[in-house]
Amino acid sequence: PPKNVPLIDYYEKLISEIETALGPHHSYLAEALLGLSDLNVRMGKLQDARRCAERASDIFRWQDNPVGVITACYQVASIDFRSDELDQAEQQWRDLLQHYQNTGNDLWIARILQRLGDVDCERERWNAAATRFRQSWSILQQMSAPPVAAFNAKFGLAYALSRGNTDLSA
Repeated sequence: PPKNVPLIDYYEKLISEIETALGPHHSYLAEALLGLSDLNVRMGKLQDARRCAERASDIFRWQDNPVGVITACYQVASIDFRSDELDQAEQQWRDLLQHYQNTGNDLWIARILQRLGDVDCERERWNAAATRFRQSWSILQQMSAPPVAAFNAKFGLAYALSRGNTDLSA
């Protein structure tokens, strides 16, 4: 069996215990579901991952926890992307981008721009991808983000520019 199976068993037992002790709408349950979703993504069990993330999102909605809802929605969009459900992933990330543009959370804006750039790359929309990665990189530079935080933006920009035969000096 995969080496992560015991960890999945741990999460499933934890989820059952939390639900029994605290009820079906507790934030601890939603957090544990997101953890299990992450683990399932790493193991390639995307349907299980999506089910956990959607359940976490439902719990966060019930609690009126917008940060939790957004975190779970980002996870669902990421799963959709990995499942080649590009239309769904793109729409969810556009919705999240609009939310974060209204709140001014630059780090999340940069992250979501990178994910939208990934969608553009999958669709071979090289100029659009380059624009998104360039915007993300610019935001991260203005924030003085650590180099590791900006790596994906820089790599994505270079990739989109090279694939699109676009002027690298732009």
